[in-house]
Amino acid sequence: MAKSITPDQLESILTSVLAKAIPEVLCKALDKFESCLDKPQEKFETKMDKVYGELYVVNDRTDKLAADMKLLKDQVEQHAVLPGASVTNAVTTTPDPVQLIMAVETEKSERMKRKHCVIIFGLPQVHHKADDETFLDFCENHLTVKPKPRSCVRIGRANDGPRKLKVTFDDDSAVDDLLSSSQLLRQFSEF
Repeated sequence: MAKSITPDQLESILTSVLAKAIPEVLCKALDKFESCLDKPQEKFETKMDKVYGELYVVNDRTDKLAADMKLLKDQVEQHAVLPGASVTNAVTTTPDPVQLIMAVETEKSERMKRKHCVIIFGLPQVHHKADDETFLDFCENHLTVKPKPRSCVRIGRANDGPRKLKVTFDDDSAVDDLLSSSQLLRQFSEF
């Protein structure tokens, strides 16, 4: 014969079963969740360890380079003399400040001269006409500017075509005008 259970008894049985089952289920779920969190953290820590290792190597190399540079700087400051060389040779090989200034000024003047020049490729050399006349005729017929060159000189060797023409002007604005006008030539296939 079956025993009858009252609603109060059924409630107490369900409460005790649930009280035991829910914490076990929650604990298992939390354990799985924590293990999922541990794996990315372990990967992150492994990657960070690798980065720190590489950073250590870079720092070590940087320290070695700094030490080498300091050694070289000290040698330069002391005018280090090679074995067998005399001290007078080491002193005479150091550049004179006046010579350095002269070299810098020479380079500046060379750059200024180059700013006033243009090298023209492919302009044929006409035998009965001077190069400056050939250049002026070309500018008049094909360009929008007619600059007055200071000099025109053929340079280089005549390999496959005519020699290059070096045109020198009095100022660099004429060079700029000529270069901007020469952009028109790129539109035509014959030039």
